[in-house]
Amino acid sequence: MKQSIIALIIVTAAILLGWFFLFRDDTSRTSEAEAGTGTSTSTNVNEYLSTIDTTGFSSTQLAVLKILREEYAKYPTEFDETVLTYTEGFEESWCADFISWMFNEADSPFIHQDTGYWRIPGVETLQEYYEQYNAYYDIGEYTPQFGDVAFYFGETPDGSSTEHVAIVVAVEGNNVVTIGGNETDAGIIQIRADELKDGVKGLSGFGASDL
Repeated sequence: MKQSIIALIIVTAAILLGWFFLFRDDTSRTSEAEAGTGTSTSTNVNEYLSTIDTTGFSSTQLAVLKILREEYAKYPTEFDETVLTYTEGFEESWCADFISWMFNEADSPFIHQDTGYWRIPGVETLQEYYEQYNAYYDIGEYTPQFGDVAFYFGETPDGSSTEHVAIVVAVEGNNVVTIGGNETDAGIIQIRADELKDGVKGLSGFGASDL
């Protein structure tokens, strides 16, 4: 009986320790299902992504989910080989490049309104892309879905920019969970959750990707 209690205590402690490392504050890796930032291994993030209900997902959403898992696991840093793939070799702020690249890989490329090309490196230009299809919504006008693009202006998760974009992973209660590239001063791919409220971390609106 005593051994069973000890074993139960050890298992409980291990679970609590795992959740602590998943949600504690840290700027290196982030994953959470509640507001704030935390740290996580790619394994924990993939476990989180594997819990997403894909019922009714389009082929594009399924492809984006697969790509997110693969790219997060690479843990790219600014302007390494992985990041330069997103930017096609340009050393630039790459959050919009990352999203453009993912949708191109998912066989649902953006079409730049001026160049006719899939890569849209500018946040405002990407916003204009959604606006031309009447698919951009301010906070409160629309409930975002997996694969939508969250837009941030002002204070942003980028850490060094006043404009940012990230992919919506889920809406959980009053929070929106996203994965974005070139986040924090370290320029990493990060999963985070913030309050679904205008102005939080610069959150301004969403591009509905089911065009």
